[in-house]
Amino acid sequence: MADRAPITFTNTVDYAFDEVGFDQRLRLILVETKIPNKLTAWFDACPVLAIHQLARQSDSQPHRSIRPWRYLALMTQSQPIPQDDPDIHQTVINFQQAEKQEISTDTLVLLMIKALKQGRLDSERVFRNWHATDRLLLVSSQMKNTVIAVEVDLKENILTLKTRTFKAVQPSQENGFVINNDCLKRTTSSKEKLWNQYNLHGEKNSIAFFALNTLDDFMKTRLGLQNDLLRELKQVYGDCFRQQPHFRASEVIDYLPKAKVTVIEQAIALLKGQQLHFVSDPDEPNVSALVAYLTTKMRTSPRLLQAGVTVSVSDKAIPGFNIQVVLNQRDPHYQVSNNEQIIQHLTFERFGVFDDATQQYQWQGEKQADLMNDTQFFMTVVQLLIKRDVLTGKLCLPTAIEAEFASHFRYLYFEKQSKNSESLQLSVTRLTIASDGGLQFEDTCIQGIPSTSEASEFQRVARRVWEASGKSQSQLLGAIQSEEGVFAIYRSDLTTVPDAEKIKTQMIAANEDNRVSRQKLLTVANGLTLNGKYLGQQQQLVEELTQLNMTDLTVRDLRKQFKMSWRNKVMTTLNDDFYKSQNQWLHLPIRQNLYASYWTGTYGMGLLELNGDFYYFIGRNSSLELQQKRAVPLKRLVAIDSEQPNEDIRPIFHELESLMQVGFVRLNQSTVIPFPFKYLREYKELQQHREKQAKAEVASESGEHSPKSS
Repeated sequence: MADRAPITFTNTVDYAFDEVGFDQRLRLILVETKIPNKLTAWFDACPVLAIHQLARQSDSQPHRSIRPWRYLALMTQSQPIPQDDPDIHQTVINFQQAEKQEISTDTLVLLMIKALKQGRLDSERVFRNWHATDRLLLVSSQMKNTVIAVEVDLKENILTLKTRTFKAVQPSQENGFVINNDCLKRTTSSKEKLWNQYNLHGEKNSIAFFALNTLDDFMKTRLGLQNDLLRELKQVYGDCFRQQPHFRASEVIDYLPKAKVTVIEQAIALLKGQQLHFVSDPDEPNVSALVAYLTTKMRTSPRLLQAGVTVSVSDKAIPGFNIQVVLNQRDPHYQVSNNEQIIQHLTFERFGVFDDATQQYQWQGEKQADLMNDTQFFMTVVQLLIKRDVLTGKLCLPTAIEAEFASHFRYLYFEKQSKNSESLQLSVTRLTIASDGGLQFEDTCIQGIPSTSEASEFQRVARRVWEASGKSQSQLLGAIQSEEGVFAIYRSDLTTVPDAEKIKTQMIAANEDNRVSRQKLLTVANGLTLNGKYLGQQQQLVEELTQLNMTDLTVRDLRKQFKMSWRNKVMTTLNDDFYKSQNQWLHLPIRQNLYASYWTGTYGMGLLELNGDFYYFIGRNSSLELQQKRAVPLKRLVAIDSEQPNEDIRPIFHELESLMQVGFVRLNQSTVIPFPFKYLREYKELQQHREKQAKAEVASESGEHSPKSS
């Protein structure tokens, strides 16, 4: 009997409305006005459960009045229809009428979720949503002048939770968001502290995708939140659905479990006998201090000493490998790589930190005895090796097998130069890799409509991919070309989702606040079935439990009493047997292989088919950590102009797996798109830096020769 294909969930939410049940319980109102400032009071008076801002209808005729603001409001049928206001036009509609108005069912589901999270019972036991706000922003954490929130959205059946950062506004400002019922709501007048969304310019506050430390930690993560949203939706509005909302389960095609990938030995071998040169501005004391720290750490690095790597420093780059430390990306001393001088940059602004204990500037990453064991710094060195490959036109960092696999395809990278309203201006770069690792980069430009001048095969392929992308052009990551056809890779809002409900059930059973009986623990401990060599440790466990001075205690307190590790055979057996007996865990085993089915889509890589489209995921190669910052994204794989995508995509994905099982794009983790695209990005960045430097030199020369003002 063939093994069953693994199953993973995605953040696609499937459901089916019960139209009769919806209309019996809820009412929809289309609201239009040219005076939006009146809406808040009107919505509060209804009272509404939630609101959604609709697109304003366009008016192509000039000199006509501005089209009104449009909202969709959700109310209960038990509340009376609000009285007319001459400035607010209202139209009560039912479920079918909403569909005819091209209002998506996703909008209706999102309205119900907003009602759950933004609404509360008032003093008269009426459920209402005071200061109803279109955006659903759930407060995750609050500091003195910063609020971190999660914005919830549902479009095309895809549930997304995105982190947003808000800063306190100046007291003089009247508009902003106020915290209400653990949500951020927009207001124009409030005596409470106001907040506005803040762009972090490259930095990012992020809420972990999941955390397994405690149940409370899990519930505050995006995985815990999105699972709870669907649970509450079914619990409160279940009678409005024929099929209850749930995350879609999909069969994983061509699943490849986690495989070990490493680049450390490859990189060290390529550095053997080389010189690493630091470039520092002597007039910038902070930069000089950080460089002094780094050079000392590098000269004492066991890995580099063993490889015979020497370290030097000056204010100018030299032939070979250079690491230039600059104040920030706008530093005027920024030097650009050339065929002889390979330069990787570190910014003091991002990586420098003052250590109070040593009273000196140092690397802000992990405090490792060997700096080459620090992930961020090691990847800085790997970047040097990638840049050398680009500049010399020869793959050296990838293995010979990886280079040979890469030669099966050509790789296209797209960069749109024009705005949407302008005529098409598209820059395309193609990388061809020879079987011996030789690199050939080609550049072309696609403009406007096709013309006879687009005679080259390269230009025709590039235009095919771009035009086939349609509305997904902004999501295009690149394309690969082979004898079998052309395949495009797109980003998407889809992610894999672990089985959160089962994970939560296990975490409840392992809650540190659960209470356990000493007598029941002793009964289980005395009854353990173990190999004779563990009898001494079993007796030690029984003695520890006997000496407990409490007959009833929390799991948290119990864990502090144990001296043996939870990896010990006696302890794992105690944990398993106590769970079988009491349905309580003493130590959460959720990351063990026994529960691997909960995490399909988090590990390894595989292909999914969703609504006729193919997506792939690249998960972890290493063991699951207690916390994971990001969800595993799904990339869409499209066979351009193919009449048989299933037959074309599956064999191609087998080869792409090999191109993503490399450890030098993400250290010791598979990369999410074939590794040659990393080389394409480096090539394009090098071009851009050179163009920027050339313009700066021209501007400088023109400034020197311009007549001086009197």
